[in-house]
Amino acid sequence: MLPPRSWVHSSDRAFHRFELSVPEVSSSDNKIALVVRSSDAKRRKLLVRIYDQDEKLNEESFNTGDELENEISVNLRLKSTSRWLRVEVLTRENAAQEDGPLFTLATSNFFGLDGKL
Repeated sequence: MLPPRSWVHSSDRAFHRFELSVPEVSSSDNKIALVVRSSDAKRRKLLVRIYDQDEKLNEESFNTGDELENEISVNLRLKSTSRWLRVEVLTRENAAQEDGPLFTLATSNFFGLDGKL
């Protein structure tokens, strides 16, 4: 079961709703399991970016299935100074394009590592 605070942000894009679930993250974790929910079961190419309080830590690309809820395991490259994290999920209007504008589907607020606020 997901912790109550896990559904941290959602956005509406062309009448489709997206939600992002972020579990509690420990400073010793090397992966983070995210859940992305959408109101439609459309395949998408997602770009996931993870930031700490200072800068972007990493960026990975994923293809979703045609389910309403997709779990994504993202590598976590924390620095020794990382105390806060933020997660963004983006996509392109045309998934076949490698360049072009990115659209934010969901973004978390900054949250502390090891359950700290």
